[in-house]
Amino acid sequence: MQGLMHVRAGSLAAAVVTLLLIFSLAPFLSASQPFRSSSVSVKLYRDGSALVTEEYVLPNATTGEVELLLIAEPDPSIPPTVTDEEDLPLPFTLEGNVVRVLAVNTSILKAMYVTQDLTSKSGAVWSVKVLSPGKADILLPPEATIVYMSHVPELVDITVEGLYLSFKVSGEIEVQYALEVKVEVKAPPPANLTPSEAKAEVETKAEEQERPPSVKPTPYVPPLELKGGGLLLYVAALLVVAILLLGLYMLVSKPKKIAGLRPEEEMILDLLRARGGEAYQYEIVRELGLPKTTAWRIVMRLKEKGFIDVEKRYGMNYLRLRRGGRWA
Repeated sequence: MQGLMHVRAGSLAAAVVTLLLIFSLAPFLSASQPFRSSSVSVKLYRDGSALVTEEYVLPNATTGEVELLLIAEPDPSIPPTVTDEEDLPLPFTLEGNVVRVLAVNTSILKAMYVTQDLTSKSGAVWSVKVLSPGKADILLPPEATIVYMSHVPELVDITVEGLYLSFKVSGEIEVQYALEVKVEVKAPPPANLTPSEAKAEVETKAEEQERPPSVKPTPYVPPLELKGGGLLLYVAALLVVAILLLGLYMLVSKPKKIAGLRPEEEMILDLLRARGGEAYQYEIVRELGLPKTTAWRIVMRLKEKGFIDVEKRYGMNYLRLRRGGRWA
């Protein structure tokens, strides 16, 4: 009887230990399954490359290593970026289309990368296939003309950057489009010409192209004769006009400097002015060769000082000089 009780007690202890091991390993077992994105944004370019932004919603506030499954494999020549809900860059490793990122008290992650895997071309028609998790936005190039769509988009909008399509559907979405090709049509040579006449016409056109343009002679105007005080007054007036023009030129060409700005802040503002007052943050990073974290901090300082506005476009920071502000 006592032996039977010892056996039952040992079995119960083993069961308790097994349950404790299962519960302790549950987070690691669940973490082995990569997260899939909840929304996808794809911006297409004329060469077939695509800028992809995927957003991932994590359960509660996650801390630890998280695996993210991308819908395509990033271009190895252009490093991707992974940020949290505050647009702060996070450390990660990449293997194929799986990203392992270290999350710290994070509930939303964003992965942005460039890929060539989503598009293909047959003749003059391009095709893009996107695996939608339920919401997918596709931005076609400005010159694109849609040939075929596998699903009807919920929203269609024509923007400066191109044709915007928004889908709310799960599964593969295919859009086929053609790009406008500019063709220069030359007039055919005149018909019914003998070989000698055609040769003479070609030689005549060649002579006309080589002939300098005709210039009409300028009529002679005798110089104005000034004597005595009139000549001195004329010279003095010319000097005054020259001094005024020189001062105006120096005033206009003098670069605008604002006290309190750091050199890297002035570089970003100058680059925005050169681009017409607006640009994506990743374009500034690529142009100036700044680290992403450094560029993000400079942008936040400029925003706090009232020089720029920062808005979200397709999940990316879009910088714009503030109109009527201290710099614009």
